[in-house]
Amino acid sequence: MRLFAAFISLFLAVGYCASAAGETATAEVIRTADPEAAVVTINGTVIKEKEVAAETAKQLVVQTRQMPPGMELNDWIRNQIRIAVVDMLVDKTLIEKKMTAQKITITEEQVIAEIENIAKQQNLAVEDIPAEIAKLGLTMDDLKGQIKMKVQMDTLIEKEMKDKDVKDEEVKAFYDDNPQYFDRPEQVRAAHVLVLTQNKSDEEKAAAKTKIEDILKKAKAGEDFAALAKEHSEDPGSKDKGGEYTFTRGEMVPEFEEAAFKLKDGEISGIVETDYGYHVLKKLEHLKAGKVPFDEVTKKIKEFLTQQKRSTFWEGYSKKMHDEAKIEYSEAEKKLREEAALPMMQQMPPQ
Repeated sequence: MRLFAAFISLFLAVGYCASAAGETATAEVIRTADPEAAVVTINGTVIKEKEVAAETAKQLVVQTRQMPPGMELNDWIRNQIRIAVVDMLVDKTLIEKKMTAQKITITEEQVIAEIENIAKQQNLAVEDIPAEIAKLGLTMDDLKGQIKMKVQMDTLIEKEMKDKDVKDEEVKAFYDDNPQYFDRPEQVRAAHVLVLTQNKSDEEKAAAKTKIEDILKKAKAGEDFAALAKEHSEDPGSKDKGGEYTFTRGEMVPEFEEAAFKLKDGEISGIVETDYGYHVLKKLEHLKAGKVPFDEVTKKIKEFLTQQKRSTFWEGYSKKMHDEAKIEYSEAEKKLREEAALPMMQQMPPQ
């Protein structure tokens, strides 16, 4: 019911604009005469052209597969992506050197645990991740590499950052100073049980209808709805939470939304059919539009301010690593960066 996005964002650290070329643009990146040529050297560690080209090609696939048909990436944008890749590889090298100096090792188990944690936060089934990222030309090894870097950064922040705590008065001040963030539209909190019918045969759909009818009878008879959802629902995004979602108008498919908003609190729907399949809903709470009470958002504000504090610390910490390192770019890379610094319009050929 919700869009897959959490993991893909790990590969999109820099914003890009679509213009003109297709997925064939990936080949344009691998155009150096010498794949062994040094692109940048960081405290004696050399990053070669073949490493940059391979990672850039991968990033271009991610970008182009998310663009509308017919839209492509021009040379200026491809160069921006390449530069972002080189910057990422420099950061990765500096972080790994810092980890080695401090004798800190990140294990495979830590990386997998972090992937599972992110999946849980986003209501994703871990087993669905490989197929989802494959749509963008990525593998689990690609994902693990990005997650490892994230875990390394988190580890250094935990070790080096002294003032990590957010005070209660900071949380309250943010709430009072930013009322625009806490205006809540009309919402419904509802649970559902879904039996899928997508891509099913008529016989399978008939079986699904029988199953949902049986679930409806049990729900109407007073059986625990959350338990029914956990046992029977085929929606991986909500079944482990007892089938629960909180949503505003326009977030769910029309049939689902209409049924949820019409129900009274505590009322159970009949069978609702959508493109996904058959649903039975239970309305848990109707939330009127208004300002969200402070107690309801205290935890989220604290999490936001904590992350903001960590981001600010990392920005300074990263700058210090760069300032203290000897980073030497090749002449070709320097020229590319100088050209890329020009506005895109200045680099377009005359009509």
